[in-house]
Amino acid sequence: MIRSVTCSECLDHVSHCHGTLIVDTVGVECTDPACADLDMARHALVVARTLTPA
Repeated sequence: MIRSVTCSECLDHVSHCHGTLIVDTVGVECTDPACADLDMARHALVVARTLTPA
């Protein structure tokens, strides 16, 4: 996937991810399939998801 380089972190070569980090009681996942590291510090958007019993 080719993205236009308008992101300041991309321009500064900062390790980051353009996806959304989703954190819940089961685990952690990212919406960007190319995400290389699930560290919260690399994600500008982090969502805490609460799972409710069915």
